[in-house]
Amino acid sequence: MSELKVEFLGQRMVLSSPKGEEYLRELASFVANKLQEHTKLYPDTLKAVLSACVDIAEELFSEREKLIKLEEELGRRIDSMIKEIESDG
Repeated sequence: MSELKVEFLGQRMVLSSPKGEEYLRELASFVANKLQEHTKLYPDTLKAVLSACVDIAEELFSEREKLIKLEEELGRRIDSMIKEIESDG
């Protein structure tokens, strides 16, 4: 289990993950960038953090939606190939 000490908006914490230190660095950088974007929009720290959370959640939902569509398309293609194979045999 890898650990990384980080600081977000003056709050220190330790992140941990079995995925390794590089993963934690990328994750921390992503969060820090989001927080920086939103602290420019909202001087109130809580509002900035909540806004960043909503932004991150929106990205997550969008990526999940894309994944679902890709899985559905893959399923259709597999079904089509199976039917083609069965009709040839």
